[in-house]
Amino acid sequence: MNVSTILAAKGAAVVTVEGGHPAWSVMEQLAQHRIGAVVVCDDRQQFSGVVTERDIIRDLVTSSGRRGSHRCAAELVSDHTTTCQPDSGLVELMATMTLRRVRHVPVIDDGQLVGIVSIGDAVKARLEELEFESRILREAHLALR
Repeated sequence: MNVSTILAAKGAAVVTVEGGHPAWSVMEQLAQHRIGAVVVCDDRQQFSGVVTERDIIRDLVTSSGRRGSHRCAAELVSDHTTTCQPDSGLVELMATMTLRRVRHVPVIDDGQLVGIVSIGDAVKARLEELEFESRILREAHLALR
């Protein structure tokens, strides 16, 4: 299974904000959509990075609340945003997410944002894949009896 299969099942909709949007606007988007990350795009709608709930919390703690709500989305972007491509394998993606300790990976195809995969999406897809394999093995075992 690959990332494009996950996107086909869940959809390719991505919540984005422009880099100049204030932090409070990012927080509103996270709450409104009940998500853990938003993708930040520049004024030409090109991918710039990801802002996660963790990024916002870190900023609020390190700024002691003095400036957190006045910062913009571009200033909150994770330092090392991980991306993948539609043909990236599921197991490879999960390994990358685990090693880099990220929960949301934007999917980029030919320089364009085409979706985002969360760790929940990846786990769900992997469980479905394992269930399918298990069913095939059970059926094959019964057929051999």
